[in-house]
Amino acid sequence: DKRLVAYVVAADGGTVDAAAVRAHVAEKLPGYMVPAAIVVLPELPLTANDKIDRDALPAPEYTADANGREPRTPREELLCGLFAEILGIDHVTIDDNFFDLGGDSITTIQFASRARSSGLTVSARDLFENQTVAGLATAVRETTGERTEEPGAGIGEVAVTPIIQWLADLRGPVDGFNQSRFLRAPAGARYDQLAATLQALLDHHDALRLRAIGAPGTDWTLTVLPPGSVAAADRLRHVDVTGLDAAAYEDRIRTEARAARESLKLTGELVRAVWFDRGPGEAGRLLLVVHHLAVDAVSWRILLPDLAEAWAAVHAGEPVRLAPVGTSFRTWARKLHEWSHLVRRQADFAAWSEVLGEPEAPFGGRPLDPRRDTIGTAASLTVRLPAGLTAAVLEDVTGSFHADPAHVLLAGLAVALDDAGLAGPRGVLVDLESHGRAEEVIEDVDLSRTVGWFTSMYPVRVPAGPVDTVLKEVKEQLRRVTDLGLSYGALRYLDHRTGAALNRLAHAQVGLNYLGKAPAAGDRTADWSVAEEAVAAPRQDPAMPLPHALEIAATVRETEDGPCLESTWVWPRELLGEERIRAAADAWAEALTALARHSEVAGGGFTPSDVAASGLSQDEIDLIEAEWGLDE
Repeated sequence: DKRLVAYVVAADGGTVDAAAVRAHVAEKLPGYMVPAAIVVLPELPLTANDKIDRDALPAPEYTADANGREPRTPREELLCGLFAEILGIDHVTIDDNFFDLGGDSITTIQFASRARSSGLTVSARDLFENQTVAGLATAVRETTGERTEEPGAGIGEVAVTPIIQWLADLRGPVDGFNQSRFLRAPAGARYDQLAATLQALLDHHDALRLRAIGAPGTDWTLTVLPPGSVAAADRLRHVDVTGLDAAAYEDRIRTEARAARESLKLTGELVRAVWFDRGPGEAGRLLLVVHHLAVDAVSWRILLPDLAEAWAAVHAGEPVRLAPVGTSFRTWARKLHEWSHLVRRQADFAAWSEVLGEPEAPFGGRPLDPRRDTIGTAASLTVRLPAGLTAAVLEDVTGSFHADPAHVLLAGLAVALDDAGLAGPRGVLVDLESHGRAEEVIEDVDLSRTVGWFTSMYPVRVPAGPVDTVLKEVKEQLRRVTDLGLSYGALRYLDHRTGAALNRLAHAQVGLNYLGKAPAAGDRTADWSVAEEAVAAPRQDPAMPLPHALEIAATVRETEDGPCLESTWVWPRELLGEERIRAAADAWAEALTALARHSEVAGGGFTPSDVAASGLSQDEIDLIEAEWGLDE
């Protein structure tokens, strides 16, 4: 059982109300520190050295009142169903914890959207603060009416956001920079029906009608065109693949996927769809290719259900009525600019300057060259950790160190890069990505139904040292970034004065993007599910400049052996050799193995942010843990 357990001893002559203790703790500590069970003991078992004998602590005995209760009200029943739907599991009780079941920051956004569609007003923050169905049921309320903007609020010129300006600053061709999905289309579908379905998406989601004007390395002008201005018939291609053998079929898909990517243009052609017609009575395939300017990972979790819903209406001959969008991308961009110019943003400047520090020696002896170091000249390496090590990293290490998976992976990477000679005098500077939909940062926004590119990228400085010490430092640094890195993006890309100053400092030569757990494949025989071929369009133009000297994308994927952490390493061939990168990848696995072993043998420990109310320093925490045997 990986849940947090608390052991309590009553004062002399006293009694303990376990439920009252848990409620009190919930008021004082963040949600992830609230124990799932309270075990009352007459005294704590001690070793011969008068330290707590952790092996002698009894396992909690969950009762029907404390664990595994079934829904008692219609609201709890609805929430249990939503937990199960979003997390892809069969059964949820009101005492199950959303995050223990595999939830993360991205799935909280998806949950909030589904809950609102079901008549409940709930935010991602509500779920972080009330992580069980029982707790959440008391915090949410019935929807009294969808909060939407005035008609047309999302149409017109759009302020450039930090991540879009980052893309413009790459100084090379980026028209083909895309994300895609290869889907199973319904048998018997007609071209006119698919075009009408796609038209509904184009008209409903503003970002799909976005247009960017400007040369690479310059300030761009963004505009959202009105609904109806982008015709689905001009974006949907019909390809007859009836009767092709497997080799010819796969070759045709690759050819069409490449052509779809090459036809994307920032000037207003951000969406391409290819319908592979496999003949009467056969389920076809639909390849959706969308420029990254218009979508991110969360956007697909909005678009694909909307696609299925729109198709159902079109197929039935009924009007398409998709759920409304709360805050448009255009309004978000405006609010982000307003937030970025608040006086307190300037107070963040010193902190980010300290993180960056002075320019460092470039990998390979020279800076990245946007003409030489491109996607087409890059090398790549994909490695997969065993299921056992993955489980130890994502469960045991995160639990014992009270950390998130991203903390653990970054700490291991920093140690690995130091071993590979790719760290500077102050350690490793890494650009991290977050989903950027900071509803808790920007007031009065609802992005749960908004399609667009919201990614936030920001630097983290990780010093060298033993991997367990590095993990604690990483954890503290990332917890100080309370705005998902938006303040860095605002200072770097939305303010010319602070942006110029930050640009003169060090640039991260490493980018790490932890994508979390890949969505379960689900039923691949269902309409609009991801097709078994799982084909994707080439993500970038071969001439697109590499953003970093080393890019690492990590994802947890389901395999026959269980979930496995898979990482893909991309680097410019001219700067770094494969032998060096492979050594770094091996060192990363070794560092994560060392963390897993440390967690099993010596435990983990707390850091100041875990006990912020106490004001304890790390040295004081370490002393207390050693004194009470909590470091064993």
